[in-house]
Amino acid sequence: MLDIIMPHYDEPWEEGEKFFSMLDLQRDADFSQIKVILVNDGPEHRLPDELFAHRPYQVEQICIEHGGVSAARNAGIEHSTAEWLCFCDFDDMFAETYALRSILNVLPAPKYDILWADFYAENKVRDGKLKIYTRGENMVFIHGKFYRRSFLLQNSLRFDTALEFNEDSAFNAIANTLVDFHRTGKIETPAPIYIWTYRENSATTTPGNRCKALIGLYERNKRVCAAFKERLPYLRYCAMVARTVIDTYYALNVPNLPDELMEMKKDFLTFYQDHKNDYASVDLKTLRQIKEVSRKEYKRGIEEEEERRDIDQNREVVDEKTSVTAWLRSLEVEP
Repeated sequence: MLDIIMPHYDEPWEEGEKFFSMLDLQRDADFSQIKVILVNDGPEHRLPDELFAHRPYQVEQICIEHGGVSAARNAGIEHSTAEWLCFCDFDDMFAETYALRSILNVLPAPKYDILWADFYAENKVRDGKLKIYTRGENMVFIHGKFYRRSFLLQNSLRFDTALEFNEDSAFNAIANTLVDFHRTGKIETPAPIYIWTYRENSATTTPGNRCKALIGLYERNKRVCAAFKERLPYLRYCAMVARTVIDTYYALNVPNLPDELMEMKKDFLTFYQDHKNDYASVDLKTLRQIKEVSRKEYKRGIEEEEERRDIDQNREVVDEKTSVTAWLRSLEVEP
């Protein structure tokens, strides 16, 4: 019924042991209905088979040449044979002992292609303690979401190996573009089912990676634009173009733009020239809504970066006195 696809690179067994220990403790769950596909991103990272020999469920290890987390997840999709699949990180875990039962009770429903459930996401705060959020239906995380395998295969849905950041949100956004809205739904559970664990050394939490994250967001948006253009009504596509423009405004409209973002700025100017008429087709109300979302996400990103550094940064901030329209005009006249 369900394949759990788990990439593994060089994380020590101690980080992953809690996932398998919690899976062992699942109550009233038919373990014959699940399999864990552990994808080692590099043959040298294969774990000893005896770690999984006496589990009440099957664990299958496969190895690929090192290609990153997206390549590992894609290999898991190709290797999977279950009706449904989900993606778990090596250092995450189920949140409580009836989580698997809640999931397996719902998955036999034939009318769904994507399902999701609430989960916990950890983040670090300045005092070193964890701040815990409850997440549900959002485009950023793939965690707590379940995909019908045939839906992914029929639509050639894979993770973009060229994206260092936001590869999961790109996957989710495109999947939700392709799926029939009526074939999506929520698995209602008494409590969130999964814990996305905060790690000091992860790519998304490492200080200094903000420029890479902004580039990743821009590249994600461009890929979603292409999917929207192919699959959705024109005005929905135009709104995604506007989202790309306004997200980029918050990324680039700062004094003393970092050198790491100069290539992105050049690329965006080409993108804007190619999509100028599409952007102009978006009504003012929609633009305001998009800008509000982008503003909140920009400010949250800055705050989270400060929290991870544990110091108050003299950061460059967007000068919103310069409107998006004025900023776009200034780009067009730059030498």
